Amino acid sequence: MLSNKSPIKYRILEYVTKNYSSKREFYIRAGISRGTLDNKSGITEDTLSKLFAFDKYLSPLWVLTGEGEMMKNDQPVISEHGILPKPEANLWHLMDEKNIRIKELNDRIQEQSEIIRLLLATENKTNKINYRQFELYPK
Repeated sequence: MLSNKSPIKYRILEYVTKNYSSKREFYIRAGISRGTLDNKSGITEDTLSKLFAFDKYLSPLWVLTGEGEMMKNDQPVISEHGILPKPEANLWHLMDEKNIRIKELNDRIQEQSEIIRLLLATENKTNKINYRQFELYPK
């Protein structure tokens, strides 16, 4: 039931919904364990620390109390690329999203390549067995 979940988690989920295509994307980017926002228990100090370190614009006051605005607008974006003006920060954000998507697609390609390798190995074994049978038992 909705009322069993922490109000802090509800606010974080609101933030995630507005800023990310999925909770999975948010968990990956923020370095927060998957499912953290779905369970009914409270939220740890470690998780909040990761969240506020990840997004410098997210207002701790809003997350913790619901007061004020969700996002702080008066500070420059501080990222791994240094202090950036907002338009440039948005470009870095898009590049980061692109890199995450590329990694996901590369992982998928690796998984499918392994499946193809296994199928080919199975097919080669089958062909060798049929070939051996053909030699042993000519028509």
